[in-house]
Amino acid sequence: MKKFTFKKAERLTSQRKIGQLLESGRTHTTYPFRIYWMSESEKSQSPVQVAFSVSKKRFKKAVVRNLIKRRIREAYRKHKELFEPLSAKGKKLSILLVYISDEVLSYSMIKEKLIIALQQLITHHEKSA
Repeated sequence: MKKFTFKKAERLTSQRKIGQLLESGRTHTTYPFRIYWMSESEKSQSPVQVAFSVSKKRFKKAVVRNLIKRRIREAYRKHKELFEPLSAKGKKLSILLVYISDEVLSYSMIKEKLIIALQQLITHHEKSA
């Protein structure tokens, strides 16, 4: 994984994979995120593929949803090196980050909470492996 990039190969875009994550993936909640994740066996270019979701029910305006997704994406992009130990072991993950807060949090708050959530996800993944 290159540092500070978020290329297309790292994005989870497959509707089939997202559906599998929601149906049979493991879940972990760290406010303001609910994380759906699943170990992957398929060959993909990136060790971690991630998608972001913000509820239309909670945030009616697309401008606000896009703002939140941009903040989450930027925080992820800057801190995805947390997954390097997993990629060194050859493990692959699919992750769906769902924003569950009712309010728009600042970038610094999202960044702090995302780092905590990703660290907890890694420990959960290592326990289950």
